[in-house]
Amino acid sequence: MSKSNVVKENIALVVGISLPVLLVILFWLATVIPKMTVPDPQYDLVFSADHYDYSAQVKGVVRFDVSEGRLRATFHTDDRQTFRNIPRIYYFDVSSGSTHEISLDLPGNLKDGERLNIPEARDYTISNETLAPDGYGFDASYRGGGGFFFFDGGYRYRGTIKKDGRAIKIPNHGHNYQGNLHFLGWILEGGQS
Repeated sequence: MSKSNVVKENIALVVGISLPVLLVILFWLATVIPKMTVPDPQYDLVFSADHYDYSAQVKGVVRFDVSEGRLRATFHTDDRQTFRNIPRIYYFDVSSGSTHEISLDLPGNLKDGERLNIPEARDYTISNETLAPDGYGFDASYRGGGGFFFFDGGYRYRGTIKKDGRAIKIPNHGHNYQGNLHFLGWILEGGQS
């Protein structure tokens, strides 16, 4: 029996094996090609993540904004808050692929509208445009379980930067991202890269 006869007699088996293999190769190429063709990101970024301190009984919240290229933090009172939502600020270094927390000075008696000091960010020039000058964009996703039965069924917040099909995951700094991730801006000058 020749090879062509074996293939003709078992065409369903050949198709059943070759189509999944072809599909795996196509998905692999779809992830590898953007990594090889899309240039590396050039701009570091800062973002915040909610962090709830249930032991602190302060009625208020810290909010961030970028104005005239500078990162600002402001405390706002909120009578509905019975615990302190202290968002943490993180710096993502694109050249090393690492994150670190930026410290925020929080005095004890905060008043409504009080500006907070962010010493590390003092020299940063920041753009809060959706896209960095190199075309990358920030994406904060809330991922749900989908695990097999009871395994890997947790929920987590994950940040990525994306461009033309290439996605670079932002590592979770010590598993500290307890809440929503909020994009603050791209570091144009004064960063660490």
